[in-house]
Amino acid sequence: MINSPRINKICELVDKRIIAEIGCDHAYITKNLFQFNKIDFAILSDISEKCLQKAVKNLEDYKIKTTFFVGDGLQAINLNTYDIQPEQIIIAGMGGHEIINILKNEQSKKYSRYVLQPQKNVVELRTYLHQNNFEILKDEIVQEGKIFYYVLKVEKVDKPKPLSIQELYFGNPSDLKTLKEYLKYELSKRKEISAKKKVLENETLIRLIEQHLLDF
Repeated sequence: MINSPRINKICELVDKRIIAEIGCDHAYITKNLFQFNKIDFAILSDISEKCLQKAVKNLEDYKIKTTFFVGDGLQAINLNTYDIQPEQIIIAGMGGHEIINILKNEQSKKYSRYVLQPQKNVVELRTYLHQNNFEILKDEIVQEGKIFYYVLKVEKVDKPKPLSIQELYFGNPSDLKTLKEYLKYELSKRKEISAKKKVLENETLIRLIEQHLLDF
């Protein structure tokens, strides 16, 4: 098993037995899910043939439980000749804007449940999800080394619950200790930026972080 808090958190939020992992790279997430006995079947895709072959090799022990496709985003999953449909889609390890572009594709309308792990632009991702009728069921934070990651479990609904300004910017994680550490880290970074140049958006975010820290 891969000893990665980020990957472990993604696996924790997966709650369906048939998944698709988009942009799978080495397929460490899917391998962990099999090893944790959390899934029965996986559909994997990557835009790189070279990366996908690494995934094939990495999942050699699960040959009869996996199928692979080369291509961009959800378009790569050609399920016309398969009866098996994914119950949950995992998109991890790419930027928030890239994830949004995948979700914008017509192909995404076939699926309603996702686990998303953006490397950046998480606020923009949350905004898109809310505006496009995705309920954010879980919005967790995890630290791996010096880097903080958000992992979101979302589902398409008729009308999502409203997001508070704190939820939009900082999520609603259960791990308050890690959230507090993230807020302190982000506040320090924003103050360094502010010392060099005053930018309204940055100053607003500083005030939001300071206000949210008062909740602890």
